Amino acid sequence: FHGTKDTLICGCYGVNPWLVSGRKPDSPKTQREVTLSHELDWVRAAKESPENRVETASPFSEAG
Repeated sequence: FHGTKDTLICGCYGVNPWLVSGRKPDSPKTQREVTLSHELDWVRAAKESPENRVETASPFSEAG
């Protein structure tokens, strides 16, 4: 990926990203980790009450 500040290179599915310049950006991990599967994450969210529901890591609203 060519950006205005650097070039990002990564493996398949975005694994092991690194910048061509060698610098290490300070970027926090903000996405919740899904340990089993996205399908089970959707089922979990559907079963939770709306007041206490934790948003899925892969919501349908962003699916397109």
